[in-house]
Amino acid sequence: MEDFKNWIQQLLTLKLNEPETLQQLQHSVRNQIRGGIHAGDRSQIRIGGVDAHFHLGEGDTAREVIEEYQRVQAVQAEYMPLGQIEPGLLNHSKVGERTILMQDVHVSVNAQLLAEQTGRAWRAEQVAEKARPLDEVIGDKDHRLLVLKGLAGTGKTTFVNHLLRQRNKDPSRLPEPLRKLPFIHIRLRELNWRKSITENPVWQALRCSLGEVENVARIVEVLKQHALRTGAYLLVDGLDELAGDDQERLAFLVRLAELADNELFQDTSRVLLTTRPHALSDGLPFDLARFSQAELLPLARAQQTQFVENWWRHLSIQKWPQRMAWSNGDWERRKRELLASLALESVSKLAERPLWLTLMIILQVERPGSMPTDSVALLDELTDLMLRRWPSWRLTEREAVDADSLTRYFENAKYREALESLAWRLQAVSEKTKDAAHLDTEALESDLGGKVPEESPRVFLQYLSEGAGLLEPDQQGRIGFHYRVFQEFLAACHLVRQADFEVQFRHCCTRDQAHWRELLGYSVGILRLRQPEYGLAGALTCLLPEERPDSLNRNSMQVADWLVLIRCAQGLSGLGLSEHERKRLEKPLGRLRHWLVELIETGQLDPRERAEAGDALGAIGDPRFHGREKYRLPALYRGEPEKSCGFIKIPAGEFLMGSDKAIDKDAFDDECINGKPHPQQLDEDFWIGRYPVTVGQYACFVDDGGYDRDEFWSSEGRAWRDGSLDAKLRADAGRDSWMNELLTMRPPAERREPWEWTRQQRTPTRPVIMICWYETEAYCNWLNRRLHASGMVDWISAGSEFSVRLPTEREWEKAARTGHEQIEPWRYPWGNEEWTEGRANIKDSKIGHASAVGIYAEGATPLGLHDMAGNVWEWSCSWWSADYPYQADKSEAETAPGGNYRVLRGGSWVGIQRRARCASRVGDFPDYWNDYVGFRVVLSLAVDF
Repeated sequence: MEDFKNWIQQLLTLKLNEPETLQQLQHSVRNQIRGGIHAGDRSQIRIGGVDAHFHLGEGDTAREVIEEYQRVQAVQAEYMPLGQIEPGLLNHSKVGERTILMQDVHVSVNAQLLAEQTGRAWRAEQVAEKARPLDEVIGDKDHRLLVLKGLAGTGKTTFVNHLLRQRNKDPSRLPEPLRKLPFIHIRLRELNWRKSITENPVWQALRCSLGEVENVARIVEVLKQHALRTGAYLLVDGLDELAGDDQERLAFLVRLAELADNELFQDTSRVLLTTRPHALSDGLPFDLARFSQAELLPLARAQQTQFVENWWRHLSIQKWPQRMAWSNGDWERRKRELLASLALESVSKLAERPLWLTLMIILQVERPGSMPTDSVALLDELTDLMLRRWPSWRLTEREAVDADSLTRYFENAKYREALESLAWRLQAVSEKTKDAAHLDTEALESDLGGKVPEESPRVFLQYLSEGAGLLEPDQQGRIGFHYRVFQEFLAACHLVRQADFEVQFRHCCTRDQAHWRELLGYSVGILRLRQPEYGLAGALTCLLPEERPDSLNRNSMQVADWLVLIRCAQGLSGLGLSEHERKRLEKPLGRLRHWLVELIETGQLDPRERAEAGDALGAIGDPRFHGREKYRLPALYRGEPEKSCGFIKIPAGEFLMGSDKAIDKDAFDDECINGKPHPQQLDEDFWIGRYPVTVGQYACFVDDGGYDRDEFWSSEGRAWRDGSLDAKLRADAGRDSWMNELLTMRPPAERREPWEWTRQQRTPTRPVIMICWYETEAYCNWLNRRLHASGMVDWISAGSEFSVRLPTEREWEKAARTGHEQIEPWRYPWGNEEWTEGRANIKDSKIGHASAVGIYAEGATPLGLHDMAGNVWEWSCSWWSADYPYQADKSEAETAPGGNYRVLRGGSWVGIQRRARCASRVGDFPDYWNDYVGFRVVLSLAVDF
């Protein structure tokens, strides 16, 4: 206020008859007003609990309109909406204290570009860019139009806010192509499809994002014309939050593509579209083919540590330890405890998402005691924390309420139940109307009538919005949850309270699974939290089929029954059950596991749902595999014991190698001799793995010190592992530059386990990926040693010698084509029957990652080999040769006859159908690795190949 008085005094001394002085006055007035002196509600915009104000005059130029728009956007982006969880952490609680802003704790995030595969090219250079900083990706000229996918809480909106803040505060830190562009922030959750839309919905969404601010039409028109004619960066946030169904999302994407194809727009502007993956589960429409796609990667351990350190440093500046009466020793100890907990599997999975890590930090610094280690317990404590953080809160339209009164107010369990009921209502209504999860305040007050004693529903809603920060009004004044995760969690709490929980749980499994999946998983954990002794066991007993699966009761299963199994397993997988709990749940868990195996092995539901089932089964213990004592090799197949630990005998003999172009129109030239296959002869029987090597199997090698024991590594493999081979690899004239970037991305210190190993271990029955040829060779040598020592290989004639190794290219193709009555150049492992989505995991399956092994029953060979088509490319021990006929003496020689490529077979989840055929073949350098490359092994009797 003193500054304002001084400014007025200065005005009184000005000589206003001089043009220069008048310009100074106009500039001074504008700056003072923009500094925070304002009047009138129509200039105000409220987003995320932060008030900002537009101050525009009728004579302002387009440039001034854009500058003011950028300033307001930056103000809104500066503050963290989590401030209501703990006002002392993030808001001014005393005059002069500094708020912790996003810039204080921000860490750089990484993204993985998703490559498209067409034609002959089996890999794209973009795939190798595994962990590029997202700040770099958005500046790349090749990714001017970019779709950014990320799960809930991974930081999509936070990154958008980071860009808005950088653009206004320090544009020099942005990629050079973005520094002069205005950034236009479009929140799709604000777009109301029910209103008639007479313009491109992109601009209608911008209009809705601005709300009821004065001169909104002019602001939109100025920004629109600048984007079309001069250039702008459109930050289109939250496709998954767009009100409407899949068709309406598609309609918006088509119109976005039309805008991107506008001849005035193409070379000057950029677009970043953020979304949860499920909103694009069917992939991008053809109209958006020019858009690149990137996945926001989870926070790595180093990023998590930096994030925690940033918080701790700024909380110390805020004197938070003194407020909590903690000594310096206690303060540092709590930080060490939090950092140590990040190594726990249940915690590390949460900490990969910035939202969850922030919530964990808040809990750790807010109260004594140990931090919860699973998501359900964490959400439960955070909900209570938000309901009880009111000492500085004041109702805006009532007198202040003292803290003791509010404590009594919310200690009544009925208020928690009312909040849960509210969440359930919003969850159900948003599915039914296909609208955003918001309702009119009057409707919610009516719904809460009689459920909140002592105070009116309006006061209850007002506190939840202004005091607790759980709810937030949209631009139309409707109320919804600020974070969907809390709506889903609290709705799950409501579901668990119901007397007919099992009936309602099953009913939810018949509804839109994208809408109810998370809620159903939470409900299983809530049962364990609320009723630890009998609730979970009792619910599972009621939900699961009574008997083990057989042909009779399998045929009586409905789609909802199968989905119940998946949701139960998903809920259990994140709980970190103790040994005591596992024993208490032994019977229902056993039934659940065997029914999930039945689901997978008989091909129930669609492939994406089977992929979910496979991952959930792997997390709770897949009975198809032995334990560590037998190196997690296969134990059961279709209800029968595996007689040879999952190794399938392929008899010696003749077969046809390659393709016949007269039969197979998809055949490549390198598969044929003048368009025809050629006969090959194998002189020895061999045994090949039923599945690709799984993460669980490879973990046995890693945990046995396999990376540190030189006896399992060839001399060249050791040189790769230790980095001494890098110079030779880089000098190879046949290598592309991006292949050398792989060496830089994975320095020798990162070659002591597969890439992204922590994440891979959460899905133990998926194929192991992110491994190069040298690593597969070392695993084979390790398993060979262990099988000889164990005496497990009792299915081979006494006295016969065997060795474990990678298959040759001939062996792989013979295995893929064996079991049919005739010797023919079969197109696919199952024969020549036409392709269906139930055959293999390829790009068209839209699973989007490697899937648990064995979930494609229809894609198996007659002998029961799985995943020979799709899922992951598989390394062989053969050297690559572009020309047939196949020459074993060269391709299977100990040293390379020419180039240094090794052959891979089988196609993958990112590939096209043409690549997932028996004869399809590619080659690559042995140090190559990626998330669609794995391997399987053979047990060979041949001394030489």
